Amino acid sequence: MYGFFLLFFVDYLDNGNNKMAIQQADKLLKKHKDLHCAKVLKAIGLQRTGKQDEAFTLAQEVAALEPTDDNSLQALTILYREMHRPELVTKLYEAAVKKVPNSEEYHSHLFMAYARVGEYKKMQQAGMALYKIVPKNPYYFWSVMSLIMQSISAQDEKLSKTMFLPLAERMVEKMVKEDKIEAEAETDQAVQQGIISTMNSLKNWNIRDLNTGHDGEFCLARHVSSNYAGVPEVELYYMILERLEKYQEALDVVRGKLGEKLTSELQSRENKCMEMYKKLGKWPECNALSRKLLLKNPDDWQFYMIYFDSLFQLIDTAWSPPAEEEHSLEGEVHHSTEQAVVFIEQRIIQESNSIRPLRGPYLAQLELIRRLQHRGCSEEHKLGEEPAAWQCLMLLEEGLTHSPSNAQFKLLLIRIYCILGAFEPVVELYSSLDAKHIQHDTIGYLLTRYAAAFGHYAAASQSCNFALRFFHSNQKDTSEYIIQAYKYGAFEKIPEFIAFRNRLNSSLHFAQVRTERMLLDLLLEANISASLDESIKSMSLSPEEDDIPWNDLQDNRDLTVLFNWDPKDRCISEEDKRLSLEEETIWLRIRSLTLRLISGLPALSHNAQPKNSEKNTENGVSSKIHTVRALLQQLDTAVNSGKRFLEQKIQYPVLGPPPSRMAGYFNSGSCQCQTSLFYLVSDIYELDTNGLDDSTAIQERIGNSLKSLLEQLTDQFNKCKGDLLEVREGSFKTHPNILENLVFFVETISIVLWVCSYSDTILRPCRSSLQKKKKKKKESIVAMPPVFASFQDYLSGLQTLTSNVIDHIKGLEITLAALKLEELSIEDNLLLQEEKKFTKTALGKIQNSYQHAIQEIGELLKKRLDTIKNLKV
Repeated sequence: MYGFFLLFFVDYLDNGNNKMAIQQADKLLKKHKDLHCAKVLKAIGLQRTGKQDEAFTLAQEVAALEPTDDNSLQALTILYREMHRPELVTKLYEAAVKKVPNSEEYHSHLFMAYARVGEYKKMQQAGMALYKIVPKNPYYFWSVMSLIMQSISAQDEKLSKTMFLPLAERMVEKMVKEDKIEAEAETDQAVQQGIISTMNSLKNWNIRDLNTGHDGEFCLARHVSSNYAGVPEVELYYMILERLEKYQEALDVVRGKLGEKLTSELQSRENKCMEMYKKLGKWPECNALSRKLLLKNPDDWQFYMIYFDSLFQLIDTAWSPPAEEEHSLEGEVHHSTEQAVVFIEQRIIQESNSIRPLRGPYLAQLELIRRLQHRGCSEEHKLGEEPAAWQCLMLLEEGLTHSPSNAQFKLLLIRIYCILGAFEPVVELYSSLDAKHIQHDTIGYLLTRYAAAFGHYAAASQSCNFALRFFHSNQKDTSEYIIQAYKYGAFEKIPEFIAFRNRLNSSLHFAQVRTERMLLDLLLEANISASLDESIKSMSLSPEEDDIPWNDLQDNRDLTVLFNWDPKDRCISEEDKRLSLEEETIWLRIRSLTLRLISGLPALSHNAQPKNSEKNTENGVSSKIHTVRALLQQLDTAVNSGKRFLEQKIQYPVLGPPPSRMAGYFNSGSCQCQTSLFYLVSDIYELDTNGLDDSTAIQERIGNSLKSLLEQLTDQFNKCKGDLLEVREGSFKTHPNILENLVFFVETISIVLWVCSYSDTILRPCRSSLQKKKKKKKESIVAMPPVFASFQDYLSGLQTLTSNVIDHIKGLEITLAALKLEELSIEDNLLLQEEKKFTKTALGKIQNSYQHAIQEIGELLKKRLDTIKNLKV
């Protein structure tokens, strides 16, 4: 009876009808208060309707009873995963195992729960406990794999190689000596059938199944269905020996009887042999084996590369075959360029006669020519040419009409439009690339670097969301891949999955996008639709917390995604990559510190108590100002690092990494102004602490700072003047720096307002207090401290300046709208009519992009002006 009702709940939840599921759960719980599973299903419905606190309370009521029924445990597991609280699943199954100590299922779930949170030592213990209850090989080797994971995660490499890995090795050797690995093959057919059933269930995943149904896991399940046939224990043994650097022993395992079972992947045994040959420097064996594999599959590029690497190693060491013995363990060895040329030509002849020729042999011929030229030619002469951006745009736009799926055309167009400051066409081009999964990290920088920089705020939010969605889903999904790998014995994949997750969590691009997205949200929302305080709370921002893994940042950008046929000295070098990473890291530090300083402003405003340091300390405000001042010192250090970096005047190749926004940050005057604003916060706090009566010097310093700030802001505005797009007598020129300077100006004005809001919370009570004193003394005139007049002049100046900038933006809109591109007469008479058409197309896209950008900037600035008008200290 209950099961019938529970199925209804499941259907409602699977179909997204969460409110109906909650209603049905309430009906059933009125009659049966202790029906645990119904409570949890209700909690799932509450979680999915945004009532997280109610859902968690209800779930904890059930969890506190330590349930052992499968329905309740599975439902709680699903709920905790959706809450991103996997650590609670471990507690759930720890309790279940204590109550039902001989349950294979609950022990298995406990192991997998530990795997989700990376508790490797507990995984080792849980695996052995499971093996003692049910002596199946997979459970034993789960424990072995957990030892390997302890070795990988151990900070002490010596401990890893002297304790964890040797213990894992002994455990595997014990099974080898007892011939239990061999015995496992008898059950392979049954195991495969179980895996096939799991794969089928993955196709139709819903809330009834705790496994996740992502494509990645389905592929993994498909992979491990064959992996078990090859006995994953052998893979594990190989992994241990390789990590212990026992390369010869690993090679003996692969070439021996156990190696015959390595059929999990195509040519798995051969690949492992090849890897050990390389580690051991056995180049004759590498060459002979790669040659044999190329005879079987002449399109496998990795074996061409190994063939060439080994060939030139043998040539460089003047190796020659023995007179009477075999050339190598793997057979005949090629050790001269003549042999290589003949071998590649034979592959080409063979493929040219086939029904469906392969490209591998032809590319191999080019690779061989390239290597021979590199070894025999001197360095090419330098050529840096002036980039003809407009001609490139015309050619690429025309090319894209003939080849609309050409990714290189699109990537080049993205790069050139961004150089010209036109972001709007980039959005469509990037979208048409249909970037998937890891590409959001490797090439996403091409989009996110320029999104906010050129004033397309809505598009910037969208592009950041695309990237962040991938990173956040990776954090959740990778743990499930690890679980599946344990379940099906794909042990080799577990370190890869964990390394992949760590690499993405430490991604430079991830940190950049997350930081810029939060700054963008504050820019668009704070003091417009919500207070700065509310916006910061919604982002869980805290000035004390720095969650960027600075020491482990990974540069995952694909900086060679654009094909390059330039001479070697004009291509991107390792030094370019190193310098780009240094620049991006400095810029990220500046942006992160700016964000944290902004997040510290509301905390300083809370419970401000003039002349009462003890009260301030109690309220935590004193500690907050110490944090702000410490962050300000760090910002000064980062700014100085940025200035020193820019003094090198580094020029990356045209197709190399795009420069960061740091140069614009300094050149626009934004850096100086923003830093001054944060120092003003420190002065205002000091004024609040000392009181108006004893702060003449501070008030004078604040007054001078406010005058200086107005001058700095005026200088910033002056750098925003000029036309974005000039068209004169058939020639045209863009000025994207004006657009970027405007964006920096709007950002600075926003910080100005947030600092003014803080100042208002400090000075307004002081003014009210003075006015009350005036009434008590019945004096007609009470001299007001000069700080109030300084702030009034400052606010008045801000209002005038912001109005002038808005007028300037309106002028830019009028100028751009007045351009008649269809009447444009292009000077170059050599251009064909068709070519002129594509030039106008590109120019029109740039014009539209500029128009929409300044409209968005203007609208945001108008909202800021409204806020300025409401400020009255």
